[in-house]
Amino acid sequence: MNIWIIQLHEPTHLNSLAKKMRTFHLVEELKKYSHITWFTSAHNHFTKKWIYPSDKFIKYDSNTSFYFIRGVGYSKNFSLRRFLDSRILALKMYFLFKKLDKPDLIICSLPNYDVCYYACKYAVMNTIPFIVDVRDKWPDNFLDPFNRYLKKFITIFLFFEYRMIKYIFKHSNHIISISSGLLNWAKGFLTDPINKNCTVLYLGSEKLKSVSNNKNFSNVINKLNNKIVILFFGTFGFYHNPQIILELAKKCSKNNFHFIIAGKGFYEDELNKLANNLDNVSFVGWLNIDELNFILTYCNLGICPVGSNLNYDFFPNKAFTYMSAGLPLLNGFSGDIKEDIDKFSIGYNYDSLDDLFKFILYLELNPNHISYMKNNISLIYDDYFSVNIIYKKYADIVLSLLKD
Repeated sequence: MNIWIIQLHEPTHLNSLAKKMRTFHLVEELKKYSHITWFTSAHNHFTKKWIYPSDKFIKYDSNTSFYFIRGVGYSKNFSLRRFLDSRILALKMYFLFKKLDKPDLIICSLPNYDVCYYACKYAVMNTIPFIVDVRDKWPDNFLDPFNRYLKKFITIFLFFEYRMIKYIFKHSNHIISISSGLLNWAKGFLTDPINKNCTVLYLGSEKLKSVSNNKNFSNVINKLNNKIVILFFGTFGFYHNPQIILELAKKCSKNNFHFIIAGKGFYEDELNKLANNLDNVSFVGWLNIDELNFILTYCNLGICPVGSNLNYDFFPNKAFTYMSAGLPLLNGFSGDIKEDIDKFSIGYNYDSLDDLFKFILYLELNPNHISYMKNNISLIYDDYFSVNIIYKKYADIVLSLLKD
């Protein structure tokens, strides 16, 4: 058997220092039963650098191969150049598909919806089972930075983009999504959602493993003695803007907290200016997986801040990473993450800066509550958030389709 997986932006097996994400775990599970071919971009979505200067095929092992396809690249996630890069990749992959032996099944991540559309179109033409894995609301997300009047105007020009989305969901044999909110969004494009096979499977994360000492962060670690340490890591962008962390740090500059911010992104310069004269904030840059795991061992809480779109329905990948290290969550998102935090008492859902400030002051006076939340995470993690459980369920769906 041969299964194609199409996902443009996640690190592959060839990048041993990167965090293992959804597609990595899915490949590892499915390669037990089939050969896996992963189609991806030759451009690194996180560093914005080229992985390879041209299209490249790599046979990684007896059951895993990669196609790296070159587009035009981009420096900003929300940009016309990224749109162009995605469209070029979609067409190049479509023509590549026609030259290859037909697979037994195709799994495609959304975004990118144009890549997904052409993959689905190829699957329909060749009667190949197709699974769409919904990760984000493209092209709806293109509209988020604009006011409601401009949104209505811009939507007119996205008519053909939404036709692609409707085609994907209509012709998919199974819709898998990382959250209930995203699945409901996908169902909204269907005329008969009741009879469509749909499943929510979280992103999940591996449990934190033992890590070796890293002297590169000794200056930061020396500041953390007897502190309650709050961590943010990720891209500083429209949906994950850590500005609230700096505002929080300013409010509690005389309290027993320290904030670590790891990552890069659009708001980096602005954040550095806001952090001037804040001794309780440390910027540590973009971290590889070993560095991130090392930093996690010194932290007490992980924060998932939203950007300008407060109450955005999303379950960010970083939440699973925090919990894999036993860190309770400080969360600004709505949806499954908010419901799970309330259900299992594994963190706190804040609705404003003042609300968040009051809660962490409570934790300073009642540190046992951190231990209580950490213990709750340990009780449920393996059953709800472990990659071993999640991707076994994913594989079961794939294998059932192949049997049909």
